[in-house]
Amino acid sequence: MVTALDSSVLIGSELAMADSQTDISEFEGRTREWLISFFSTNPIDHVVLLNVHEYIHTQQKPQVHSLLSIAIREGVAEFVPSLAMDVPPVTPAIAFGKNSADAVRETFEIEMFYPNNQPKWFWSNYPKKIVVLS
Repeated sequence: MVTALDSSVLIGSELAMADSQTDISEFEGRTREWLISFFSTNPIDHVVLLNVHEYIHTQQKPQVHSLLSIAIREGVAEFVPSLAMDVPPVTPAIAFGKNSADAVRETFEIEMFYPNNQPKWFWSNYPKKIVVLS
């Protein structure tokens, strides 16, 4: 869990300092699937990038609650540290987006002005459903 509020950042070590060897035997279902996927990226190896990402949020103005606003806010917080540290973004969401760019773009264009649509797109284990309009 990560929270940025005003000039403060709280980094949850239970996620940020985990790796592929972290015991998740107590979890089931989609939570377990999400943890397997997330921990396979060895987040502890990227804890500095995460901290810089969260610091960027402390410098941003409050977001408007639309998918577009959240995407811009998160995109900037992901892009700036990657650029400054000269390391590629490593989150599974970035890899999924790159591998499914056209379908993600089509669905995003339809939903980008929906209010409070973040559970489908951000910070959740919502099933990946990308609608392809063809």
